[in-house]
Amino acid sequence: MTTKTTKKRALTPAQRRATAYHEAGHAVIGEALGVHMKTTSIVPGEGFDGQVRFRRVLRASDLDGSGNGDRTRLRIERQIMVSYAGEAAQRRHRPRSVRPHHYQSDYQIIADLLRSLWAPGPSADAFAKWLALRTAEMVALHWPQIKRVAAALMERGSLSGEEVREAMWGPQRAVDSEGVKAA
Repeated sequence: MTTKTTKKRALTPAQRRATAYHEAGHAVIGEALGVHMKTTSIVPGEGFDGQVRFRRVLRASDLDGSGNGDRTRLRIERQIMVSYAGEAAQRRHRPRSVRPHHYQSDYQIIADLLRSLWAPGPSADAFAKWLALRTAEMVALHWPQIKRVAAALMERGSLSGEEVREAMWGPQRAVDSEGVKAA
């Protein structure tokens, strides 16, 4: 998940904060859904303002129709919700900060994932809207954690998965992606 730009650039404080909320949304909702990340960052790069790098969530067989039914569908649904979460968090933080290029790559991922589940049409559109609504509800539910992760990103620029979990829950509850409590 990345917040796209046309080129590498310096961010204003307001843009940096909006990017922090966007990436924190991806990271926190990913963690809440069991989609663990490696890193999240608001350090701009060539073509992006921020990014979250997740551990491998989907396999090629998940997307080519040879996957294993309900389990695959649920993995794809979770990944779609994680993709929606960046824009939802940024919009909740400051609606006027959202620009189409902020979520363009997220929506491309969503479209690709939806095509692996549904043929284009009204059913796919309704399903996508339902997942977007569920994601917005999860963002509202996890808003305190998103705010803490965004603040940590503003302070440090980049966070490991463990640092995101620590920002979400505090050091006493932070666990790594294998469920091992942090020292």
